[in-house]
Amino acid sequence: MSSIMKPKELLSVTRANVKVLAHILEIIPVGTFSQIMATTPNSGIKVEEVLEAVYARWRVSRHVQDSLKGTDWEKKMCHMRDQGCCETCWAVVVSELISALLFVEGIDKEYTEYSIQELVDFADPSKAGTHKDRKHYCYTLSIGKGLDYVLKHGLQKAIHRKYVGCRPKSEIPARSTVDLAHITRVDRLSFPEALIRLKRQPIGASLYIFTPDYVNTKGGVYRGPMEKESKLEGVHAVSILGVTEEKGEMLFKVKSTHGDRVGVDGYLKVSMEVMLVQIPKKGTLPDGKFEKPTPLIHRFCCPTIIPKAKGESSAMQCD
Repeated sequence: MSSIMKPKELLSVTRANVKVLAHILEIIPVGTFSQIMATTPNSGIKVEEVLEAVYARWRVSRHVQDSLKGTDWEKKMCHMRDQGCCETCWAVVVSELISALLFVEGIDKEYTEYSIQELVDFADPSKAGTHKDRKHYCYTLSIGKGLDYVLKHGLQKAIHRKYVGCRPKSEIPARSTVDLAHITRVDRLSFPEALIRLKRQPIGASLYIFTPDYVNTKGGVYRGPMEKESKLEGVHAVSILGVTEEKGEMLFKVKSTHGDRVGVDGYLKVSMEVMLVQIPKKGTLPDGKFEKPTPLIHRFCCPTIIPKAKGESSAMQCD
């Protein structure tokens, strides 16, 4: 039988709540706190100061169908790669997503590697031309824009343009248009859409990298900045291979392009529940990434192929 609180007891609870809220708002601005509450936290909110910033951290629930738990596309993907000192993670992921999709759909009867080098050479050469460090001509690009290039131009097989890394324009050979892979469209996905699509194929995403956490996670779970010396280093393109659950927390299994330097042989478990937002503090600058509540992994996208009707031309028509 439920009990009914007396007016004095209710007033006492209300006063306690007001005190707690007042304390919270001394640390977290009202607007930021409202944004946090709009995400429907399912955990406490922790405020942690790291090397160059202060972040509020909490967890949210992610609805994952039971049929997706345990999904793992690792066997449909290429061997682990290490991008070394070149900023080519996006090109590696785009190439591997194309290879995996064609293999999964049965268009390629065996796993076929497509050219990372073509993407580095041609996806956005204007960026290479403005690179400050003339020892390197690599550049950052989103997975989505890399896939947009494939949608428009197709992609060579790796055997026709092997990976050598970034290089100046004068050393880039002419592009072959023979035996290209084509896709029908590029899908940019919301979080729920990504979870649905992952049943059908591996997908690409952007992962925020905090060090030393990213390197130190190994067989544990990557949850972003957990150390006093944690620092946001940037964004890394990864392939999401599947979903797993540990102690009630939903995780993505991701494939990095940093070789066996991270995770277990390059594969990393990443919390899909952790959310972060930067809390303003005198003497710190906005990081430009967590100005509003944001998960560690975001910007999901993948290639799509729609089989052509019998007798339809195999040539891709692009606008």
